[in-house]
Amino acid sequence: MCAYIFVRLIDSNARRYSYTSLNSLLSVMPGCPKHNKGLVPKCAGCKKVDQLWVRVARDTMAGKKIAYFHPFKKPDIDLKIQLLHEEAKARESSPYCARHFPTGGARCQECLHRQLTPEQVAHRDVQATLFNTPLPLRLEEVTRVDRLVDEFKKQRMSQVVSRQDVTKMLEKFGYRARAVEEFVNELFAKNDLDNTGVVFLNDLHAFGRKRPPRLVRRANVDALTIHDLQMEFNLVDLDSSGTISRAEFGEMLFAHGLDEDQLREEVEHYFARLGKTDANEEIAFCDFFNGYMAAQRRRAVRKLKQLAIRLFHAADADGDGLLSRAEVAASYVPLLGTHVAKDAVSAIFDQINVTRTGLVSLKELFSYYYSQAGLQDKEAAVYPVAAVPHAPAQAHAPTPMAGVPAPTGALGRPQLTAAPASFGASPSGFGATAVSAAFAKTQPAYVHVTGPE
Repeated sequence: MCAYIFVRLIDSNARRYSYTSLNSLLSVMPGCPKHNKGLVPKCAGCKKVDQLWVRVARDTMAGKKIAYFHPFKKPDIDLKIQLLHEEAKARESSPYCARHFPTGGARCQECLHRQLTPEQVAHRDVQATLFNTPLPLRLEEVTRVDRLVDEFKKQRMSQVVSRQDVTKMLEKFGYRARAVEEFVNELFAKNDLDNTGVVFLNDLHAFGRKRPPRLVRRANVDALTIHDLQMEFNLVDLDSSGTISRAEFGEMLFAHGLDEDQLREEVEHYFARLGKTDANEEIAFCDFFNGYMAAQRRRAVRKLKQLAIRLFHAADADGDGLLSRAEVAASYVPLLGTHVAKDAVSAIFDQINVTRTGLVSLKELFSYYYSQAGLQDKEAAVYPVAAVPHAPAQAHAPTPMAGVPAPTGALGRPQLTAAPASFGASPSGFGATAVSAAFAKTQPAYVHVTGPE
């Protein structure tokens, strides 16, 4: 290839142009003669020639008028255009990003996003909900933090902001109250170590880009069966061993967009929450199921408390903090449900009023709801270890480029050239479940978000 490239040299003394072959040009450049027979530029002189060659080819492809000097003829430019097209096709089929193409290396989030399908991207919210880990970040959430910081800079000369300033700005940007509270508390816990009540704008910006206030909510996974949960567990169990190691759990979190520091913290936090403090301990399905059920119970209790408070204050006509028999009778439909007959309200009132004072407190109303929901029976609910056989879901990776090594991560875990698991139909019978049936669509049925957690 090099033998057919012609370059124009400028004779500074005679101020005239002459043509010579690339081999002749390289022979007068320091360090270049050893590259004469090679096709890839390796030294500074070779790279300058190649960079100019690429620039001319790209400008020609874009239809730009080339007003600068270049020494290449039309056959040379056509050859480089052909090579650029071939490289673009190879890069498009590669699992790596432009920075890691074509030699591979440590995988990054950009590499990962080139591999994930829309179904897999949507499915990350389901995994984060089941394992109670941070939801994957959205680009809109990060860009909104940038706009928020810019708004702060426009409105004030100071480089610090208080808790009240951040809260008001987030509310102005339309964030949910719970998202505002969680973000502000975490921001000041991490960056206001001396309890001054203020943080620097730079710290707010850096922290917000990593952990922005959330615009999304947890996925609704209430309809999942125990078999569906087993399949979800198998998707994270990459080696089909029946247990999830720290490395496998880290692979899932990496697919969710967490950086290395967040990943390490979340891995240890989740394993410690399940009592797996030893570095060699792994999570079995019974551990995952019991942890999931405990999280679901906490979520149900939290929502039940919110419901009891709302209904209690709506029925408390005189605002004394207690419900009389008349107040319960006047609001028995929202308090007790449409299935309760009016003549049964008095008996249910006596059942709720366990203190026999004739007035129902908020605690008594919540206790009644708690017993009616059957949550006291779920407190001791545990999963039998051998209830569902392990049916591993196989991971399907795109074929990497020839000669590209499989990358490894900073945690010492093997990093796949594809997503950590395949979320479509698998030979394990995953297609027969309600979960995989939903994945035949663009938006899985149980991926749709619900109200605040």
